[in-house]
Amino acid sequence: MPVLPTLLDKLNFIRRFYDSASAPFVETLGKIERHEEPFDHFNVDDDEPPFQLEWFDADESLNILGKSCLCLLQNAFSNYLDRFIDTYREINQGHSLATVGGNSWFERRRRFFLQAYNIDWAAAPIDVNFLEEINFARNDIQHGGVFYNMDHRQNPDYFNRFPATIFVDQWELQFPEAVRPRIAVTRDNLFAAIEAIEDFCSYLDAEWRRLSEGNVGVVGAA
Repeated sequence: MPVLPTLLDKLNFIRRFYDSASAPFVETLGKIERHEEPFDHFNVDDDEPPFQLEWFDADESLNILGKSCLCLLQNAFSNYLDRFIDTYREINQGHSLATVGGNSWFERRRRFFLQAYNIDWAAAPIDVNFLEEINFARNDIQHGGVFYNMDHRQNPDYFNRFPATIFVDQWELQFPEAVRPRIAVTRDNLFAAIEAIEDFCSYLDAEWRRLSEGNVGVVGAA
């Protein structure tokens, strides 16, 4: 089941796409902060910071780009996991993912890998809670939102599970009395998420191959 190379190609594309698409927004922010053309003419006596709207638009564009890339990342991860599930189902006709139990998308797949392939996610070289957090963030980005602006904020389940999540506006975390913080996807936390999924899926691939070669409790192993 050589599906890891396809996943790695997708992850590398997301990296390249983010850096290419973010370049004009990063450049605009830099020019505003350095007062370079065309942002070098302004009234120093104004009460508001110069080019505030242009700065906000560029900053928000970066966040929208980051959130879009996070959704692409979670989709690539989901497709990778589903390939294992489909392979199992092809061999075991009538098997349903629902039979493994679990209350969430993430938990059902964690249990599936343990029951079907004898692969324990807890033994992975990364904290799998981070992977669950990626899924929470993606769900709120896809299904949440605020009517009067472009924000997406943690829903109650996400907030209670990960109150200090990496995917939120760190400035808002300074005010615990405020509403649930808005989701913010930067280059740093996006690329950290890509690396985590890359490492985790490489672990799954290596474990599946090891157990398949030894035929150790792996359903459908040769």
